Amino acid sequence: RRYFFNLEDTTYTAASDTVFVISYRPSLGRNFKGLKGVLYINTRGWALQSVIAGPADSEGSSNVRIQQNYELISGDKWFPKQLNTDFEIADIPDFHGFKITGTGRTYIRDIETGLELRRRDFSSYHFEFSPGVTREDEAFWAGFRVDSLSAREYNTYHYIDSIAEEINLERQIGTLEALFEGKWRRGIFDMDVGSFFRYNVQEGFRPGISFRTNDNLSRKLRFRGLAGYGFKDRELKYGGGLSVLLSNYRDLWSGYDYLYDTRERGGSFFIGNETLLSSSNLRSYYLETLDMVESHTFWLQMRAFRNYLTIRAFASAEDYSQPDSYYYGQSVPPGPESSSNSRFFETGINLRFAYGERYIYTPYRTFRLGGNHPVIRLNISRGVDGSLGGEYEYLRLEGSADHTYRVRMLGRQRLKLRAGYFTGDAPWMKRFTAPGAYSRYGVSVPGSFATMGAAEFVSDRYIALFWTHSFEELLFGQGGFSPEIVLITNAAIGDLSDSHMHHNATFKTLKKGFLESGVAILDLLGPGLTSPGIEFMYRYGPYSRGRFMDNFSLRLSYSFLF
Repeated sequence: RRYFFNLEDTTYTAASDTVFVISYRPSLGRNFKGLKGVLYINTRGWALQSVIAGPADSEGSSNVRIQQNYELISGDKWFPKQLNTDFEIADIPDFHGFKITGTGRTYIRDIETGLELRRRDFSSYHFEFSPGVTREDEAFWAGFRVDSLSAREYNTYHYIDSIAEEINLERQIGTLEALFEGKWRRGIFDMDVGSFFRYNVQEGFRPGISFRTNDNLSRKLRFRGLAGYGFKDRELKYGGGLSVLLSNYRDLWSGYDYLYDTRERGGSFFIGNETLLSSSNLRSYYLETLDMVESHTFWLQMRAFRNYLTIRAFASAEDYSQPDSYYYGQSVPPGPESSSNSRFFETGINLRFAYGERYIYTPYRTFRLGGNHPVIRLNISRGVDGSLGGEYEYLRLEGSADHTYRVRMLGRQRLKLRAGYFTGDAPWMKRFTAPGAYSRYGVSVPGSFATMGAAEFVSDRYIALFWTHSFEELLFGQGGFSPEIVLITNAAIGDLSDSHMHHNATFKTLKKGFLESGVAILDLLGPGLTSPGIEFMYRYGPYSRGRFMDNFSLRLSYSFLF
């Protein structure tokens, strides 16, 4: 119903089978990112013999085209035989009008069918490179190539290799790879760009540095360090650690970390990619209630279950000191300026499960390709009273599920669910502070509450939902000015069973339920490497504030091509 098909031709094979040649493209008036191309349908089994596809809207400075050819195997099964990919990047500034083109050819041969194969017969990696693959000579590869290199192609490779050697392309690629993770690579060190300059209400301006060593020093041994100084709290923070690679194939690491730094009171940590613009880093600018923590942590991390599951086990001794007069206990503290320090011994496990997620294994590192299924994270930690000075006995469970999916002809939705449960005896540090990031005017922080204060709600059991729906380019068309409209709704409900034991604290519970909704307008400058947007959020329901101006938040957002 959304495509126009046209029978272009009818041909015949040597086996007297009919092949219908059918072109396709989106119907006139349809407004979605569709494809155009040609289908070759063989009447032997009514199979797809060949397909050509590319973007229907090919305006702009780049284009891509794919072709897949299939072959009849054993007289009854059609199997892919050749996969072609061609792309073109034009209109590059200062490139004298030249175009960059890329050509990929994949050939599949020695095809057998009817084999009895089990899941464990296949690697847990989507692609796996042999250790010596980068050291083979031309004669080795000539035995595998279906087609030989032309003189022009050979000279092109030679020219590109010469340029790569001249500018040290491998180092440049490593620098770019680190930058995508929010790191600045200098020699053997990868420095966290976000650590150079930080700010929050409690510490004020906090310049500093956080670094780790990279493969230029050692692939199997990593060193880490950090230092920072808060001009408002006048406190020096520091830390360090090391980790050892025990198995490259399993990505098995063991390590130790020492830390003397601030930590959000009741904050949460989930296994994931920490990048410069991740929600946890962006939200750190809004934090208001931080404790000083001195901790010693031993940990072990690996991937299992065909790489779908990441496991991190740890044991940690932690000393917390509060800069304010917060006090936890049955009795009222002796004075308004009283505070209590706390010591914990905690063991636990952090899990990240992403079914269907794919990885590439190389002798040097492992790359994650991502997947299409929900990503589930679970933290289980237990406090032990009496071990290594631990003063509290408790069990803390917290999980999240994150999934992005398409709704046909309506756009893309993202659903993030978080929940936590605490039982036992422990102060605010081990409860759950709702992820608020309120500022009347600020920067968007996905996965947080835009109109909720950073330490406004505390719970020992809660559930929170973050929902967004993007119409992508369906409302305004493609090309030129086509902003993306996103609908947003966030909600949370929870409770705190022993609120009477938390003294000199101004937080509230989520017993009545928290609600906020809004809209975002993205890609205001059109498609490109990056584009700004604006986001308007409004707080309503039982915890709405009295004035309109106190319930809304206007925020700047950015979308990135990568």
